[in-house]
Amino acid sequence: MALEKRTEYTHTIKANGNIDVQQDDQIWEDDVFIAHAFYRHVLHPGEDTSQEDERGKIIAAAVHTPKVIAAWERAEAASRI
Repeated sequence: MALEKRTEYTHTIKANGNIDVQQDDQIWEDDVFIAHAFYRHVLHPGEDTSQEDERGKIIAAAVHTPKVIAAWERAEAASRI
């Protein structure tokens, strides 16, 4: 009876450049699913992605172009007024 933790990620790209990340931590015992817990966070354009999973890093590098980052920063500045 060996317990195993598996982690799966789902990434959803929003129109404003945000990337919604869902982490699903799963517990398995002898290939039988036991339980899971979800965690969510958002990657904003220009945000540090060094702690993300590899797929998240690749997606952010492709989506968070200088143009998207500049648009995000303008929208953020405008919302603070």
